[in-house]
Amino acid sequence: MSDKPLRLEGIEWRQPSAFTRSYELVSGDDVLATLVFPKVFGSLADARWGSEAWTFKRQGFLHPRVTVRRPDSDVDIAMYEPNWTGRKAILRGPGSRLTMFVAASLFGSEHLWKTPEDVALVSLVSRGITHAGASVEVTAAGARDDQIKLLILLGWYVIRLAHEDAAASSAAVIATG
Repeated sequence: MSDKPLRLEGIEWRQPSAFTRSYELVSGDDVLATLVFPKVFGSLADARWGSEAWTFKRQGFLHPRVTVRRPDSDVDIAMYEPNWTGRKAILRGPGSRLTMFVAASLFGSEHLWKTPEDVALVSLVSRGITHAGASVEVTAAGARDDQIKLLILLGWYVIRLAHEDAAASSAAVIATG
């Protein structure tokens, strides 16, 4: 993985194998970051971009949220809190900074991280069925944001959990039908 300066074009998430819960953020042939769920089931994930690392874990049932921590720490450095529809969420980050994650398309294939002033920072557009992936577009404002790496990783984490939840719900409906 690389600590190279962030490129603004040609960034995408890919899933090297459809049989693992492991994802790579790539730019050309360079692997910039990884998101790995160490267990077949569960919401704990390890996120790494160069020398920076975080863990993400969903907590709660009626009021779910995602904690962001440094590896081997029990201290939350940020908290992702979706609204009841799941189409909008707030990330309460370091220094009480707020960032919003919104579904930008009707069917949920595009998501945006935005500032409270409605300035777009990064867009993630999901694609793929057997191999999950997404194109990532960082805006000029996003490229200047010191939390952009965390936003790209956490955004993909949330999207993957939503896809897994939808697949599990569909399987349950089919099984009971």
